[in-house]
Amino acid sequence: MRVGRMKTLVVALAALATMAGLSTPIAAAQPTRTTPLAAIEALPKPNATPVGALETLQAANDTLTKLGISPFLWPTAAPFCSDTGAPLGIVPAVAGAVPGPYTPILKSVPPVLGHDFNTVKSGEVLYGFVPVGIVNDSGDKSGMNVAWFNVNKFTGGIVPMGSLTDTVLKPITDEATALGLMNNPITKGLFVSAITPLTAALNSLPQAGVRAATVKTDKGLVLSAILGTAKSGTGTCFFLPTVGIQQVN
Repeated sequence: MRVGRMKTLVVALAALATMAGLSTPIAAAQPTRTTPLAAIEALPKPNATPVGALETLQAANDTLTKLGISPFLWPTAAPFCSDTGAPLGIVPAVAGAVPGPYTPILKSVPPVLGHDFNTVKSGEVLYGFVPVGIVNDSGDKSGMNVAWFNVNKFTGGIVPMGSLTDTVLKPITDEATALGLMNNPITKGLFVSAITPLTAALNSLPQAGVRAATVKTDKGLVLSAILGTAKSGTGTCFFLPTVGIQQVN
């Protein structure tokens, strides 16, 4: 790498580190559509509402909001999943998506020397899934899936979801490694400083049952559904499908 190019890269990474350090790690982004909580509150009320049901759903929705992820059209739930006394053992959950270019917490990171360090690139979508009531998923992050279809391109597929932290951080680290930034002590130090607030913010969010996936959908109108299973202790919870629509640019 040329000296001039290295100096420019160091300055750009320093600016990125400063931006990350000054950003509020879990600043709430405003949802762009009706929240799942509002949708549930608008439904006809039964004689008695399960204690804490709306509050726990709001907690899940808050996690999506902190990540800047817009909720899907309706929430979902897994019956016979909880032994906490909820009717039918129901565990509520919300899901959502955000198209790129985007990085949770930091929002959109500007290009550095023509390289996009965002977790989600243009033509990609980040999906998130947050249940409330799963306290131990035994480290097994498999089971939840994203089914998607691009209406404009007539393409689609099914993609497994995984750990929130791995989904968000791995693309950034892979990009830095591919560019050789991790081989130079100066650029490596700046890179680590830049993503430290992001790492800390992600680790502060609930992890049990939380899933994420980045999908290359290409540009266009994308219909999406999230469904599948999540471990809860020694049991398995099946979450009914929830659906969303994203305009990917």
